[in-house]
Amino acid sequence: EAVEARAAAEGLRSRIQALVVSMANWFPDVTPTLTVIEPKAVGALDPQVRTRAMNSFKSQTASRGVHFVLPADRTDGVIPFAAEALQEHYADWWVQRTRSDHSNWGFLAIKP
Repeated sequence: EAVEARAAAEGLRSRIQALVVSMANWFPDVTPTLTVIEPKAVGALDPQVRTRAMNSFKSQTASRGVHFVLPADRTDGVIPFAAEALQEHYADWWVQRTRSDHSNWGFLAIKP
């Protein structure tokens, strides 16, 4: 909602469509140019389901589309599913870490 509200304020409403999807069950019939992935949601999936979901996201993303994998939330006493754990899914994409000097800062992956 915040993205759509900001797009409307900037006069870009017709160029933005924001969707929230259930990674394990459904992906809309769209070709996204930007996908934001929350490691906590992906980490909760069975590894085989996670791989299928990531492959689905990747295959439906437009050429030169971007996936932004958010940094994992830190919670006291809980080891988070780190964004870096998802980099193996992007071996065939260009990957740029958002900060090379700190761990758990997330990353960008750009489809060739």
